[in-house]
Amino acid sequence: MDEKKRFLILRFRCIGDVILATTICETLKKNFSGCQVDIVVYPFTAEVLKNNPYIDNVIVIAPEWKGVIKKTLPSLRFARQQDYDYCIDLKNDTKSYLFAKLSGAKKLVTHETQRSKKRFYDILVKEDPNFLIESNAPRAVRSHLHLLTAIKKELIYTTDYKIHLSENEIEKTRTFLIKQGIDFSRPLFFCAPISSDAYKQWPLNYFTEVFNHCIEKYDAQLIACPAPNEFETALSLKATFIKPESYQVFSGLTLRDVPRLAKLSQLYLGNDGGSCHMAIAVGTPSITIFSPCVPYWDWSMSGDSRHVAVTLQDALSITRKEYEQILKTKSEKELIKLYPKITPQLVIKKLDTLYGEIK
Repeated sequence: MDEKKRFLILRFRCIGDVILATTICETLKKNFSGCQVDIVVYPFTAEVLKNNPYIDNVIVIAPEWKGVIKKTLPSLRFARQQDYDYCIDLKNDTKSYLFAKLSGAKKLVTHETQRSKKRFYDILVKEDPNFLIESNAPRAVRSHLHLLTAIKKELIYTTDYKIHLSENEIEKTRTFLIKQGIDFSRPLFFCAPISSDAYKQWPLNYFTEVFNHCIEKYDAQLIACPAPNEFETALSLKATFIKPESYQVFSGLTLRDVPRLAKLSQLYLGNDGGSCHMAIAVGTPSITIFSPCVPYWDWSMSGDSRHVAVTLQDALSITRKEYEQILKTKSEKELIKLYPKITPQLVIKKLDTLYGEIK
């Protein structure tokens, strides 16, 4: 087999989804000598892919449908010039299919689902829940990598997703934090107490209790870098802390700044979301509180002791099978009402155990 292949990856989703997709790019580069790997994403996620040595070109397209043809033409023109051997569609919806088809790739690959039709794609890969089950990887990562079995059966898979930061970037951020009054002789925790998705928002008063514990027990400094629409809510927490000066909320930073802040922190503590995945992608240990609405195994590093998921399953002391049944039988509204079952005491217990191991 000629291994000098050209691959196009489509991942039209949010920050966390794009970060997880870096595993498929790295796996391709390491298994197909001299191959070209390009990825198509929305503009607001492209920064997390900067400096990634396993991606040749980051292609961006507009997320909105209005004017999509005009806005997408330059990206499509570039894609068609590449003469891709495979287009691997991780999104599998109307927009991704249209881009895949118009890209001119010789083979279109995606998951076999109710909405994916054989007449649209050349290769449909049926989900295998046991694929790479022995790894620590989230199900979403294993699912992405499973698509590569359509190309070649025997591969060495990379399951750890990464954001690649330069030493210069990290040092600039360190200097910035020192100017903001951060003392690197004290613990620094990167926090994400606010979620843009209501169904992922753990109660704010619970966060206050956990953060006060961090301040009181560890003399921790807490930093947050919320999205612009989350800033005021994140800042309002300051008044609820025993030492308000130990909590800083930064605004006006770029998406690239977030993983830099996480890299310089000893611990991530917050909701499930993009910030969590950015922290994990730069190697920062994490305590992530998962919504009762979410199958946490899809997104958590469940087998890695440095990355701890706090879930409704833990709170109710039930088996995963029992939790799966709850997810199947209850509505989102009913599940959200169960959020308070994940108590501050449960989070604190897991936090103390993890921090004791890593400090």
